[in-house]
Amino acid sequence: MSGKSPELLALEQCLPKTVEFLSGGIVDLRWFGGKLIESDLITRQAVDAALERQGGMEKASQLMKAVVTQVTFDDACFARFLSILQSEGALKALGKKFTDAYKKHGGSTEHTEQQSPHTPQAPSDAATVFAEFIEYLRDEYDSLSPTPHETEIWFARCRYIKLALLEGEALKTQHDNEYFDIVLKGHIELAMEKGKKVPLELKDIFSKCKTPKDGRKLLVFEGPPGIGKSTLVLHICHNWEQKKLFSEFKWVIRVPLRDEAIQNASCLADIIPARSQEEARAIARVIIESLGSEGLLLFDGWDEHSHRKTFLAELVRNPKRFGLDLCTIVVTTRPVAADELRRLATSRIEIMGFGNEEREEFFREALAGYEKKLEELFEHLKKHPLISGSAYVPLVAAFLVDIVRTPGMSLPVTLHGMYVEIILCNVLRETTKSSPELDICIRNIN
Repeated sequence: MSGKSPELLALEQCLPKTVEFLSGGIVDLRWFGGKLIESDLITRQAVDAALERQGGMEKASQLMKAVVTQVTFDDACFARFLSILQSEGALKALGKKFTDAYKKHGGSTEHTEQQSPHTPQAPSDAATVFAEFIEYLRDEYDSLSPTPHETEIWFARCRYIKLALLEGEALKTQHDNEYFDIVLKGHIELAMEKGKKVPLELKDIFSKCKTPKDGRKLLVFEGPPGIGKSTLVLHICHNWEQKKLFSEFKWVIRVPLRDEAIQNASCLADIIPARSQEEARAIARVIIESLGSEGLLLFDGWDEHSHRKTFLAELVRNPKRFGLDLCTIVVTTRPVAADELRRLATSRIEIMGFGNEEREEFFREALAGYEKKLEELFEHLKKHPLISGSAYVPLVAAFLVDIVRTPGMSLPVTLHGMYVEIILCNVLRETTKSSPELDICIRNIN
């Protein structure tokens, strides 16, 4: 005997077809987690890069040959791999050849019985590991806030944001200059009526969106900068953590696409916010093998991600390839980067911002205890329609609240003036706590 495992000997015997199978992107062995592949060499990016470089498929084949020499298996991973080979249509012949070679070299198929790619058996302690992960995840979401010093403003922004389901006539309506003029003046209710958009409540965002026959759900949340896309994602996480909404999901994972580490992800484990990489791999196995249809993936910031040939882009485009075809997926994006997503989406939701009534309610809640300044703000907005109209964007409204609540700041009359004031507010907050002299210098800047 050569000392090689039956699995490795079988792979080598079937190498040409196995390489073709892997290079074709039908499966990434790393997805089967744990000890299946110790090396980090095998990633979709690496295969794609090899195909683009001189040599094409031959180069990719060389890469795979290097990788399979480092393959190790545990029972659960190997059973999953083998079951796919035996069940995926044209791959059945390869699966039979692989199984025969495996048996020839002394491998046992006992642990593969009763397995299928749709109902694999998880490790005996999987339930405990997953339950501990969910508790950890809830703790993480409990501490989430984009503005730690103003958590109450953040929650208020979420409660008053208007949402619209884009379907039917709304998808056919061509927006003209009159429509955009209405939006820019903050007349959101009129814009929704003119655009034939269907109002949607936060609690209904999943139940009222259509589900195709194949069961997949890809919801695209569109909106301009500052409208509340990331805030809404955090709010979904928070409501799930508090068990107020979205209890239909056993797990909810937020994926901030602007995060460089996330952008470089090459497998599901890389985007799972676990306490260790080992735990992340274990959770990935559980999700893929048994809980894929009971979860929610929240990809936040598609427009900030270079998404042509990355793992994350492939996951959004073709979740079935990764065993997550029944998982509910949400992607947030600015409209300018939404073209491909619109073609893939099963439902599109536009984040409209604040209507007139919601804007006033937000200001009253966020400025509770500042009644005199609140009335001054309302009077100021009546005199300056440009600032008033801009406050349909929740981030702009939050800027105004911050300016009002910071002593010594002046209400702006232009958008440029507002940005100057909000910068000063943040500088003052962070730098003048122990330096009165610096406080005076900064205030004199304005």
